[in-house]
Amino acid sequence: MGSTPPATVYWSNFLSNIDWRKVWTLPQKFLLTNKVKEVSFKLIHRFHPVKQYLKKLKSDIDVKCSFCEQHPETCTHLFWSCQFTYGLWKDVNRLMVNKSFSDFILYFRNIIFVMILVIKMVMLFSC
Repeated sequence: MGSTPPATVYWSNFLSNIDWRKVWTLPQKFLLTNKVKEVSFKLIHRFHPVKQYLKKLKSDIDVKCSFCEQHPETCTHLFWSCQFTYGLWKDVNRLMVNKSFSDFILYFRNIIFVMILVIKMVMLFSC
């Protein structure tokens, strides 16, 4: 039996009931571009090249968010809580609801674990 991956320990502190089997296997089951798979992998493992991460490699980097310039640019901030990306996710949610997923609600876990969102969007636009 192997050790628990650090990503599962980290995300379990914020989100409960994560089906890790789906997180690890869904990207291989659908026709997703390699870029989608790469971004998803980097977000899950917390090494997407956001400024807070890059500061560990080069100390003179300003860590303020590239969009709002008010908060440190972390994965969570950049992809979820920044006022600019928050507006984007509201628009995505509205699009999903308007295009026949009337019960769709976009949650933080769907952003970080992109699979559910991407699968629903593929289903929506492939019809």
